[in-house]
Amino acid sequence: MRAQDHDYNWFGPGSSGYPSEPTDGNGHGTHVTGTMAGQPVSVGIGMAPAAEWVAAAGCNPFGSCPTLDLTMALQWSGCPTRTCDPDDPECLSNPDCTRAPDIVGNSWGGGQGSSAFWDVLGVLKEEEIIVTFAMGNSGGTCGTANSPGDSDLVIGVGASDSCVRLSCLDFLLVLMLDVVVVFVMRLADGVVVRVQAIGARVVLLPRPWRRHPRCRPPAALH
Repeated sequence: MRAQDHDYNWFGPGSSGYPSEPTDGNGHGTHVTGTMAGQPVSVGIGMAPAAEWVAAAGCNPFGSCPTLDLTMALQWSGCPTRTCDPDDPECLSNPDCTRAPDIVGNSWGGGQGSSAFWDVLGVLKEEEIIVTFAMGNSGGTCGTANSPGDSDLVIGVGASDSCVRLSCLDFLLVLMLDVVVVFVMRLADGVVVRVQAIGARVVLLPRPWRRHPRCRPPAALH
């Protein structure tokens, strides 16, 4: 059932302009969410088609992902609010941390060794919220995992194919801060994945980024 309003289930901060309902400027969020919870079951795209989901747009419709927007999206995930611009004097955001999700999945990142999000990720960890991150597509050699997926505050996710081989586009295990932070997905083929696209289309995409949302439903069983 479609929500009648989007209080506590949608947040488009900062440069996204605080839209009152979910928007997706390039389709990335649509297929990632579809891989997690897509329906109908007969199509075979959702790992947990009965799951409930919320969304926070850390990346804007213009193709960029400002650090401030990403930080605000992570903060909102730990304590969702009503859907309005917090800078608007008439906005009563009414945070409700009891509505926080069990898992916060992130299909974004870049660079290595960045501490930019450690504070908010530390808070989410203290709240016992599972946070997962895609590790990037620059692999094939050692030391190619991206931040924030290379932090020990999160579960970093990579891909293997149906023969349990690491994807050639993925990364190899990276040791950082004396903690192996990689979680290689071995439950399903992470190389060629059927996903949801904007406009109710279903397509096949041979990209390892698609393996990341597949880990979230199994993680919820932990």
